[in-house]
Amino acid sequence: MDDGLILIRFYFCLGFQQTEILASLALNHDINISLSTLKRKLHKLGLFRRKNFTDILEIQQFIIKNTKTHGQLHGYRWMHLKCLQNNLVVTQDMVRLLLQIIDPVGVDKLFYNMTILRLQRTSMLQSPVIPIKWLSKFQIIPNAFFK
Repeated sequence: MDDGLILIRFYFCLGFQQTEILASLALNHDINISLSTLKRKLHKLGLFRRKNFTDILEIQQFIIKNTKTHGQLHGYRWMHLKCLQNNLVVTQDMVRLLLQIIDPVGVDKLFYNMTILRLQRTSMLQSPVIPIKWLSKFQIIPNAFFK
């Protein structure tokens, strides 16, 4: 296999899109090919984004292994990228559903943290006009405080 095919496989496995693969080949390796040539070479290598999905049990084992180490800190998009980088063909939706089943506490924590960050970014928490009772909906202040 020539160097061009090895590089194409490498960039594909990193999760690069077709235009990004073309740009990387041109800028880093002085390999200038057209989009149709790239598509033909990807097909020749058997590399597809939406075909030949990996077995769900293999994906489940990979997600379980990653959530035990450092995957709890990240969302389903990050986990989907890690799956692609490990040559697992899977959709983001499947990763999201598996994460909800495998690690429901981690998903809830991530959702809670993202809600707090979103509120902080919009400066709602720093505004003195917001009623304190409103914040209890986001569990920033426990409901027992208002009884």
